[in-house]
Amino acid sequence: MHEDLKYAKNSPMIIRLSITILSVSFYVFALWLPAIHGHGSSLYGLFLLLLGWIKAMTLECEAWLANPIFAMSLIFFLAAEYKISALSAIVAALVGLDTFRLERFEIDEAGNWVPFERAGSAFYAWELSFVILAAGALYLWKRTQQPASP
Repeated sequence: MHEDLKYAKNSPMIIRLSITILSVSFYVFALWLPAIHGHGSSLYGLFLLLLGWIKAMTLECEAWLANPIFAMSLIFFLAAEYKISALSAIVAALVGLDTFRLERFEIDEAGNWVPFERAGSAFYAWELSFVILAAGALYLWKRTQQPASP
């Protein structure tokens, strides 16, 4: 019985589920945290998730594109395609760094905007969700490459 429990803790499925939950938790947590600070104002992660695509489509800041890349990476991870998942999660993390190229973010149709002075805690939780997925995928990829011991 003890051996079954030991195997369950080290099972790739349990590890994959744990990594998925941890990564997605940081991503969801980032939605409720301040992501951008400027002139005493803050924009939250959910606001940027919903409207950030506008900046990406105008080529002012492509960081929002990390979101669909992360979703793709998560799908590959759940399908046990660890190499592709790791590579796409790394790409998502690198694309997310484009946040620092942002100069300002419009907040309404009246032309009001928040200048980008510094990244908030949501940015770091968001990036960490990509890094967790990439690290987990690399770990499981490496583990599946090793020959099984008798």
